[in-house]
Amino acid sequence: MAAPAPVSVRPWWRRTPVVLGIATAAIAGVVVAVVVAMSGSSSGDELEDMRKVTAVPRFDAGDCFDFLRGPQGGPDMPRGKVPCDGPHDAEVVAILTPPTGDTYPGSAALGTLAREQCPARAAAYLGEGSPAAAKLSLRFYNPSEAAWLMDGDRNVTCFVTDPAGPMTGSLR
Repeated sequence: MAAPAPVSVRPWWRRTPVVLGIATAAIAGVVVAVVVAMSGSSSGDELEDMRKVTAVPRFDAGDCFDFLRGPQGGPDMPRGKVPCDGPHDAEVVAILTPPTGDTYPGSAALGTLAREQCPARAAAYLGEGSPAAAKLSLRFYNPSEAAWLMDGDRNVTCFVTDPAGPMTGSLR
């Protein structure tokens, strides 16, 4: 009588990686299938909603506006224009148009443009040696890449705020 063939008995800890690998692949496949099924092409309405989120109101020099308050209560985004003769958070002193084409130049390049040009443009707007200029903070907004590409927003907005609180009346 022949001896029975040896049976390969693998300890459980050697089978676990294989089982875990198969289970992980199955779960990943289900997740990918759900994501693909739930996605799809963006409708025009969805793109319009995205534009509303990324768009900053368009301003001209001399416009006044208030801020939408961020999660911690600080200034976050400009809200629409408000009359300058009433209380307002900021006044636009200049609009800069970068000398570029359709390609987004990047936030750093737009920031450099603003830091180079906003101070001189603010001084011209407020008047050289204006006593009001000493107490104001000069700030700027760059268009986001989404606003640049979807809305055609190519302007850097230079504006002033008063750290003491809302301003009333135009600074001109």
